[in-house]
Amino acid sequence: MRAHLQVTQDIAQSLASDRATIPEGLSKCIDEIVKLTPKELLRHQRRQLQKLRALAESSKADDAKIISEAPSTVRSVLTAASPGGLRVALLHKYLTLIGHEDADDLRDSLSKGFPLVGAIPVSPTAPRHDVRRATIQLD
Repeated sequence: MRAHLQVTQDIAQSLASDRATIPEGLSKCIDEIVKLTPKELLRHQRRQLQKLRALAESSKADDAKIISEAPSTVRSVLTAASPGGLRVALLHKYLTLIGHEDADDLRDSLSKGFPLVGAIPVSPTAPRHDVRRATIQLD
């Protein structure tokens, strides 16, 4: 818990730093938002929420199909993820909507399962992360 809090504090401090940079996409978004009146912004947000809800409704059959066609081990994980099961198709649609490069690969991995042994596929867009070697102390 303390490690999580420390990470959160580090992120907050880096954002408050004079050297902090705002990602270009976020900067463009903020520029568009400040052009709107509060009433226009609220109208825009409600329209976008309606679109997302419609997308969620339209993907229910695809989500059910993914769960029903998944291997039994994957199906048990997908159905345990939430009361209605993990919404893999909906997640894919949301990621596609924002132009995420790994939308298709993530959908496929969630639908078929991740490998438990051997090489784990890593997205070429993922930031490099050194993984420490698992060890156990024998006393």
